[in-house]
This record gives sequence, C-alpha cells and structure tokens, in this order.
Amino acid sequence: GGSTSEILRVLGGPAIGDIRSRLVRLSRCYLERPGVGSDERRIVHLLEHRLPSEVESAQAEWSKLLEGQHSLYTGLDGAYVQVIQSFLLTFHTEIMRRAVAVDCGLSTEVDGVVGEFGVEAHRRFDFRRASVGNCFFTGVRLHFGSLPAAILMWTRIARVPPETKVLPSVNANFMMTIGAELENGTRLIGQTNISHPPAPTGGTKDTGKLPLPSPVK
Repeated sequence: GGSTSEILRVLGGPAIGDIRSRLVRLSRCYLERPGVGSDERRIVHLLEHRLPSEVESAQAEWSKLLEGQHSLYTGLDGAYVQVIQSFLLTFHTEIMRRAVAVDCGLSTEVDGVVGEFGVEAHRRFDFRRASVGNCFFTGVRLHFGSLPAAILMWTRIARVPPETKVLPSVNANFMMTIGAELENGTRLIGQTNISHPPAPTGGTKDTGKLPLPSPVK
C-alpha cells in the first residue's frame, strides 16, 4: 500500500510495515480463540484499516481518527480509544513538525539520514492509503524511542497469543537499507532491487519471476 515508504520518506526510522503485518496476523490468531471479547475484534479491525485513496477523503478520515469521532471507534471501550488516539496524535504532531521545518527552510537531515531520503523527508505526509496500524505503531515508537516498546504495546492493546514472543531482527530507531553482493560482482542496494531485480537488458524492474542475475556471494 506504500504506507511504510511514505513514513520512511517523512520520518525516517526503521521500516515497520512487515512487523505490523506479522503482528496483525498474530492478533488474528488470538481472535480465533473462544471467549475473545468484542473490544479486541474492534481494535484489530481499526488497526487493519487503510485510509481512502482520494486526498480529501483520506484527510477527513484522519481528522476523525484524531478527534476520536471515527465510526471505527464505535462500541470500543473509551480507555482503548484514548490510548489509540493519543499515539495517533503523537504521530501527527511529528509529521506536522517536519512539514513546518521545510516551510521554514530548516535542515533536511532526518534521524541522521541525508541524501536519498533527506531532501524529501520534510515534505507533507501523503495520507492516501495510509495504514492506521502503521501510524499507530510509529506513534508508539516515537513516544518511547524504542522499537521493542512499540511491539510490546501492540501485543497488549491488539493482543497476540500470550505464548508468542515477537522480536525484531534489527533493533534500531533509524533507517537501514539492506544490500546484497552477487558472485558476479554486482551490488544490489534496497529491498526492491533484491526482490524485483532489473531485467538483464536494464529498464524497469521485473514482476518478481526473474531470478537474480547471479547467486548471492
């Protein structure tokens, strides 16, 4: 849906989309158990939600989420609403701060990242198709300054099976870019270039069916 890349573009930090999707899957496993309450189901449904693909509709929905007036909150215990709302506000405050920074001509360095993302990182956030779960998760991470703390908060509010332990493969609060060196000497930088390498003749990336041009070294 592009939500993770938009968060990276504006805020930097670790890519959290894959973590969030795994947490959602674990939450769904928990929901299959007998005796699960309606609050848990409503929370998971809310965090799975994506904003509309049209700009004005997306911004209108986002405003309702911040104000606690969105229909997704209907029937949800007020304490849960306040927790989710507060971390969405944390996320919103930070993206607004970045927007003000570019308007004022301040530094383009974001979380120590310049260059590929630095110049664009202060542009206004594009809410189209934004994942509410990604925004919530990022708000928690920003508040505590900790990726494990964000994971823990998710497991508490959206529930995952209690016997499950979720650990990030890389525990960092800054953006990291993966790369691969192939046996033929080629270096591929970025997940997209590795999972969808360019066609042998160059040009656009393939559909994921072509193999790497050479084995990983």
